[in-house]
Amino acid sequence: MSDKFKKLSTKAKIEYIYDYYKLHIILGFIVIGILSILIYNAVNKSSPSLSIGCINTPTNNDRELLLTKKYIQSNTTKIKTKDIELVKGFRFSNSKDSIDYDYTYASNVKFLARITDKTLDVVVFDKEGLRVLKKKGYLLTIPNSVTNKLSNNALINSSKNANASKKYVAIKLNSNKNLYVGIIKNSPHKKEAINYLKYISGVTF
Repeated sequence: MSDKFKKLSTKAKIEYIYDYYKLHIILGFIVIGILSILIYNAVNKSSPSLSIGCINTPTNNDRELLLTKKYIQSNTTKIKTKDIELVKGFRFSNSKDSIDYDYTYASNVKFLARITDKTLDVVVFDKEGLRVLKKKGYLLTIPNSVTNKLSNNALINSSKNANASKKYVAIKLNSNKNLYVGIIKNSPHKKEAINYLKYISGVTF
């Protein structure tokens, strides 16, 4: 067979190889194509310009619009809607007897991973979320450019001590529920996060 193959013309050799190894060649091209796509996506993967997390804060369509598209429409930022990541479902609880304790535990692990990976900028949370975030020291001190435009009633100090220096770490949102917003201390997009705080503190949530 090898002697016969050697005597074939170049064109005949190619046809012979293709006939016998057609399936292998096709599968090889498919594998190469898939690998090329995966490598391209990994190299060109874009990260969001702003990541917002919701802790103990149920969201509906109206709230999601307020948290994302309405910010873009406010003309206070140059980023696009696709550049905002909204992470829902974080849950903190002060009770280990909760019937959904496993979900809460998994949520805490997920949140900690986000903090560690520096992939979270702004958080919206309730009173329990405020307690945990302050205790863990996760919140950034809000700059004067934001706090100067707000009343003291809307600002949350980092310390319960009235005599302590005023380091505001959260803003109480204009909402019929006790909801707050703050910036994660190791936020990778602090400038955009501060701009977002200016926006969200001026709307009814």
